[in-house]
Amino acid sequence: MEGFERKMEVKSAGPSRDVVEHPQRRDSEAAAERRLSPQSEVTTPEVRETNAPFQPRRSFEEAAKFRLQKDPLEDRRFSPEANLEQGLESEGERLPQEPKQPSPHEQLVDVDTQIEKTTASIGSTQKRIDTLQGELGKENFKNAEVPPSIQTGVGRLEQLRKTKEGLEGQIAGTSTKEQTPSVEEGSLNPEGLESKGNIEETMELFKGNKLLARAMEPARLGADGDFHFEPWDEELKSLGKEGLQYVSTTLLVAGEEVPTYKSYGMLVDSDKAEIAHIAKDDSNSRGSTPEDFSAAETDVKSLEGLADIIKNQTEGRINEVNAHFRQEAVRGLFVTKESSVGKVEAYMTQLYLMTQGEDLPLFVYSQKMGELEPADFTSENVEQLLAGVKTEKLRVKYKESIEKYQKSIESQKKEKLLKTQEHEKIRHDVEQITDAMGKPIEAGIMETIVALNALGINTSQSCEGHEDIEGGSRLWPWVEISAPDEPEERFVGENALFEQTAQEHGVKVEDLKRGHPEELFWEVKKKASANEETSEYKKWEQHNSQLYKLILELLNKFYEDREVQDDIKLKLDENNSGSFEISSEKQALFKMISGELTGQEKQDLVKKLPKRREEMKAFTEFLKESFFKE
Repeated sequence: MEGFERKMEVKSAGPSRDVVEHPQRRDSEAAAERRLSPQSEVTTPEVRETNAPFQPRRSFEEAAKFRLQKDPLEDRRFSPEANLEQGLESEGERLPQEPKQPSPHEQLVDVDTQIEKTTASIGSTQKRIDTLQGELGKENFKNAEVPPSIQTGVGRLEQLRKTKEGLEGQIAGTSTKEQTPSVEEGSLNPEGLESKGNIEETMELFKGNKLLARAMEPARLGADGDFHFEPWDEELKSLGKEGLQYVSTTLLVAGEEVPTYKSYGMLVDSDKAEIAHIAKDDSNSRGSTPEDFSAAETDVKSLEGLADIIKNQTEGRINEVNAHFRQEAVRGLFVTKESSVGKVEAYMTQLYLMTQGEDLPLFVYSQKMGELEPADFTSENVEQLLAGVKTEKLRVKYKESIEKYQKSIESQKKEKLLKTQEHEKIRHDVEQITDAMGKPIEAGIMETIVALNALGINTSQSCEGHEDIEGGSRLWPWVEISAPDEPEERFVGENALFEQTAQEHGVKVEDLKRGHPEELFWEVKKKASANEETSEYKKWEQHNSQLYKLILELLNKFYEDREVQDDIKLKLDENNSGSFEISSEKQALFKMISGELTGQEKQDLVKKLPKRREEMKAFTEFLKESFFKE
């Protein structure tokens, strides 16, 4: 049902129109050690010139070794700790050089690292034994003794675990003396911090060998003392638009040793990505478009084939999968288990992204064991990870940033709660609105009306669109926008003219003003238009002009990266009454009014109705997101 909602009754006390008056508002430490110094700009060796002609300079094996090798001098030179020291020395201050007794937390971090390395070493040795057993047969191994390396490793592992238990006991003994700060006081892990990503589905993708790891550069510590996330910002912006094209990723295979290019980054669903190139090693790829992309030749045709190759390898080797994907393919973030500092940075990055509206779960990935598990960072274990950062000043910077982002998240959560309550109140008010015949706003357009009113945009008429044009209904959804408190008179003396005409023709003045009969209504309007517009109407029209500009801005932003057929696209059209409409149809309206709409044209409009409803729904979701982002 559609009709004039400008004059309506209300089920209960509240607004007297389909408007709710509302204020208008408009990895190893190597990863951490490859930052740009605040005092200088340095290009890391891994930056590729995509516009340079491709010349294979290394074999697969050489390229992989080049990517994974570390130059200790280079690492020290570009580490955030070195940067911080440089900054202090420039001010005449030096970090203390005297040896410091490590705390239980710091010792525990070191023991955990040794346990990981010993376990990985045992696993690697056992894996080589299993490979040989498969090649030579079990008979050659049934009387074999356990290799000395494994015996030594197991003994070492037992000692380390006992040491760990002792350290944990020390920490537990002092934990009651140290008061853990509350969320409001800036604790490291606010309660209720949930991620929108489906962890179970991501784990199933990993088990099915369908997860790609997109390595990312760590945040850069700037001269201003803050961390900067430019690579993340740029890639996330591209993901929301055209997507990332031909980017280098690594296929993770459950239970297999697969190194990644960096200690942390994004996890990508390969089923939602377009795969351009697959190689069992680093293919030294270049370029980001079909025209300039190049990579070493490969005979791997599918991710399944790549997974089989990895399973038959005797040692972990990095692979490269070039893919094109958008935001919906991103499943979360990963950080390698072998990197203590990387875990701190990954957690900090996760929190930063949450402040930007990107809520992604974080997973810990063991490169040696080929294992993935959801990260469970609490105040205690994040403090332990922070203890692994050698430079105290840098440790303080990490902690300050983590606490800053957490406070921002808590603030955003509270703001969202208030917004949700406000949105629900507006919905309740809109649900009470009825037209002159006592009928409520149609369910198919209700959410649009709520979303517009929540943004302070007043509506006066609406329709969800119908397949039957009997009774004046239209075959497309539409909403009329007008400023609140429309003056009863547009022209001086208009009311008197309506009363006089109604009396002369024996009709009710209320019906005539609502457009019944229509011909008589327009006759009165034509006569009244000879007079000057009232000052109240001129002010109301100025308000309409402001609303028109606001809606136009919203529509332009909505269609910034959205392409649809022109006859489905929503547009803005002004009415003779000073108001304007949001709809995807105009020409057919004139034919409907004049009775010139043909049967074929009607059928065509009916076929377009589902798509036009979907377009209005998509715009409604955009409006709702805009409200919660204000």
